[in-house]
Amino acid sequence: MSKEIVKIPLPKSDVSKSLAGFLIALFVGAFAPRVILYVARRVFTQATREVFTIVAAGFITDQLLKLISGQKRDS
Repeated sequence: MSKEIVKIPLPKSDVSKSLAGFLIALFVGAFAPRVILYVARRVFTQATREVFTIVAAGFITDQLLKLISGQKRDS
């Protein structure tokens, strides 16, 4: 049993092309900035969290090393 591909005839008038272009631009203009901002926020938040964790771990390790070795803090 062979499957046939059904081709839908698209209108070729200038008005229909303009309307289709307008709808596509409307869709892209409405959703693309939101998607880009969402992704940027997620990446920035994750990167900030990782950097903060690394800095905090380094600070705590340094303080514990000073405490264990008996050195006074540099204040």
